[in-house]
Amino acid sequence: MSFGGRPLPVEQAPGFALRVAEQFRIATWKSVVGDFPTTPQLALLLAISESGSSHQQELGDRIGVDKATLTSLMVMLDERGLIRRGTDPRDGRRRLVEFTVDLQHLIDGAMLGAARVDEELLRPLSESESDEVAEIWGAVAAGNELDGTALASDSPDSKLQSTPGWRLRRVRQIHSRLWSAFVPALTPPQYAALDVLYYSGPLEVLATARLAGLEVSNGARILHRAARKSLVSRSRVRGDARRIQLELTDEGRRVLLDATAGVRLVQETLMRPIPDAGARRFHELTARVARLDPQ
Repeated sequence: MSFGGRPLPVEQAPGFALRVAEQFRIATWKSVVGDFPTTPQLALLLAISESGSSHQQELGDRIGVDKATLTSLMVMLDERGLIRRGTDPRDGRRRLVEFTVDLQHLIDGAMLGAARVDEELLRPLSESESDEVAEIWGAVAAGNELDGTALASDSPDSKLQSTPGWRLRRVRQIHSRLWSAFVPALTPPQYAALDVLYYSGPLEVLATARLAGLEVSNGARILHRAARKSLVSRSRVRGDARRIQLELTDEGRRVLLDATAGVRLVQETLMRPIPDAGARRFHELTARVARLDPQ
């Protein structure tokens, strides 16, 4: 069994900076826009608003979501009484979607909120750097051809999909799909937590979660499950029995090292559409957007 070399430290992984940046964007969106609409919900509303009546699957293709995600978005809008779905009289196999009420005021307000989210997201960068990172994210997304759907530049939904926040979200989606294909044994947060303990352990839960880019409660759950699977061990901190520290077990080290080749393949595939210099710039700028401490 090949271990695939030493693990890639999280601070050197473009995917890690990408995940933390997207977590920041989502938290900022909730603070500025609220729980409704979410980014994909707004994209769907924009897509419906353009045509007034659209086929359901065409809408999914336009906003780049799979059938299951589209169905959940449709159910939510339906339950709020915002859309009406019916059978296409010209083709009984297809479903038509249209608004039941005028949502332009809601859409306009959410788009203003999206602009504020992007402004906060890119605050650590200069104006030229903001343009640069948005261009790089766009190149990575386009090069990986997640959905292959090109939107017209004058399409209302493209006004959202050309924004930095949307491009960041799309690259994160690509990373997640690549990870599922190449690293099925561990999720990115699980790998990050084990990686941190590999290089810096033993550590307490809070320190591990922080270095792994995890929200505290989520990090605690991930580490608790890792302990139950014997991937990490728990022990009392010497001199203070109230404090618990974590350390990677032999099994945890084996699982981490077994995943390493796949993790490197994810990073290489993700960055393939851009040259090496662009990949370095991607990592540098995305890490700053993520508010990661310089290493």
